[in-house]
Amino acid sequence: MKLQKRIVEKVNELKTQKENIKELVNKGDLKSAKFKLERYKCEISYDIDIYSIEATILICEGKLYDAKSILEKGLKLKPFNFDLNYNLAYVYRLESSILISLDYYLNAVRCANNSQEKDLIIDVLKQITCDSNIINSLGKDYMLFKDKLHKIINYRAEHDNRHFPITENNELLISTAIFKDERGGYYSNYYRSEELLNYPTSLWKIFKNEILYGKKIRRKVELEIKENSIIPISTTSFDTKLKLKVNDEEYKIEKLIPNRFSYFSIDKNSKVSINSNKTFILGQSLNKEDKNKIKLVLPIFIDGLSQSVIEGKNFRKLMPNTYEFFKEGTKFTNYYTNGEWTLPAVANIFTGKYTTNHKLFNPRINYDIGRETPLLSEQFKNQGYFTFQACGDWRKSPLYGYAKGFNRTIYQSAAWSKMGCEEVICEAVEQLRAFKDRSHFMWLSIFELHHACDDIFYKISSQINNSLFSKTITHDENKSVDRGFDERRIEKYVNELQRVDLYLGFLYGFIEKTYKDDEIMVMILSDHGQGFLDKNKELLKESRIKVPFMIKGRNIPAGYCDEIMESVDVYPTLLRLCDIEFTEELDGKLPKYFKGEGEKKFSYTESIYPEKTYKASINDKEHNFMFESKYLVDNDGRFDISDCFFRLISKKTGETETELYLDKVEEYLDIIFEHTKEYIKI
Repeated sequence: MKLQKRIVEKVNELKTQKENIKELVNKGDLKSAKFKLERYKCEISYDIDIYSIEATILICEGKLYDAKSILEKGLKLKPFNFDLNYNLAYVYRLESSILISLDYYLNAVRCANNSQEKDLIIDVLKQITCDSNIINSLGKDYMLFKDKLHKIINYRAEHDNRHFPITENNELLISTAIFKDERGGYYSNYYRSEELLNYPTSLWKIFKNEILYGKKIRRKVELEIKENSIIPISTTSFDTKLKLKVNDEEYKIEKLIPNRFSYFSIDKNSKVSINSNKTFILGQSLNKEDKNKIKLVLPIFIDGLSQSVIEGKNFRKLMPNTYEFFKEGTKFTNYYTNGEWTLPAVANIFTGKYTTNHKLFNPRINYDIGRETPLLSEQFKNQGYFTFQACGDWRKSPLYGYAKGFNRTIYQSAAWSKMGCEEVICEAVEQLRAFKDRSHFMWLSIFELHHACDDIFYKISSQINNSLFSKTITHDENKSVDRGFDERRIEKYVNELQRVDLYLGFLYGFIEKTYKDDEIMVMILSDHGQGFLDKNKELLKESRIKVPFMIKGRNIPAGYCDEIMESVDVYPTLLRLCDIEFTEELDGKLPKYFKGEGEKKFSYTESIYPEKTYKASINDKEHNFMFESKYLVDNDGRFDISDCFFRLISKKTGETETELYLDKVEEYLDIIFEHTKEYIKI
């Protein structure tokens, strides 16, 4: 392809230019280096290496503050880049900020792509420990220095966010704030399990957590409650004694079970003072009423649900309750996920951005989303909705950022425990009954379909309904995305889907009895299908990336829509349908079906997974364009474009038509190169 050849030639030319600039820096010819760097920036401003080169020049000029500023800007764009973290560590070391320097050396170790980069850091640490001036300057911070040093030298793997609420020090995140700001933070506590005041960290999988936004109070606080409200309070020790004064009435509250939120109802126009003999957590007050027209915005997220399974008559057969509920709603038949698995795909929904822009793609390096753009949950919270989630999805752990924007979260990893769909639905009904006069944005995560792939233990009805043949699956070390066609897993998958629909029927019944159709916005959506559903071995095949999206509620017509829609479109679509204005720049668009500017011509799905090849799939109504790099993705998401594979496949015949539609192939290659330009290694 001419375009591919031009891109590769251009990249090689730029590589030569960049190496020349680096050589000038190494020779000390900073004037020439700066001149050529400015010309290089004009030509390709998005190359992340520019930040490291510019910082190196500034360091040579003794401008450490400016160098630090440049590197910090670069890290906002590529937080997992080794050079940026390593160079920022070096700047802090030059400033004699050794403890901060070690933090960035630790980041660099996390982001290292090979043993050479790790060895480079170890050599630097040896120099630091042999420097008596540094050691003598540490004083009382010496033990902290040793702890950080030990963590870097003995680094194996970062603590897994899926293990919430366990910390890297094997402690429980109980009565502890995550994602703090100047007003407070999201506090994690036990949920229910009243029989235990505490439990060993080894049992963390067994119990649920409740997360609320609030702040720690030392002994006393005074509040003015203007609306009928609920005040959540959590004590941190059993011997805490509270005096709650509401106007002129005083109430003594003792023997609250610690490390759990208790809720207190307060009438409007009340002056409240709370006195305690111990520190306690005061949750953000929760109004009982609001005036939003839509009373329930409910995304029901079913992890791993493929559109191919419920296509045509199968929808009514396998999910009769869902079929009946959404009969008066809209079903999108060409809805594609933007990511191949849960970690990036759910973030596409919550940010309205492609994986290249939200940056949550590396499973080995922790990162929280919503740093640049408010999450979908935050948008609804800002509009006065009570935001609630019941979630058992291990790749939607609160530590990935999904606590943010929710007034209340109930979380327990269903993959390792019992947060099944029945409990998720019960928690939803409890929430709606407790705050019956509030409008709700409620996200429910259902994980059961993953059980068929991960061979997780089933409830009794599923065990009995599954045949002996389905139980003959041998242990498979491959991740779920890599598992091929398997009729036994398909049987389990279908049975589990029917069980999920049974419990969803209870929820639909409650909604229909409680709300009018113009008071709701209910939807079913998913993040990916399954690899074992057909014999196609492509990672980004249609049965994996084409997923359901259906919606019912105010001003939603009944019928089917074949317009192409993507995960990133959910964010702007939900906000527009709920009359919520937003100014953020998003990758997602409002479909023409809902009075958007025009139909999308294609969808874009990508796989950015370190130590695997970069893959992209572009789907229009006639063709699927598959693209794959030859070389592996680095930890910061970048990959070498020198060689790549691609083909254009007819959806009608399944035949390769690359040579028949060269113009389309060139167009889609151009789209991929433009989309990934900041991720191409130069």
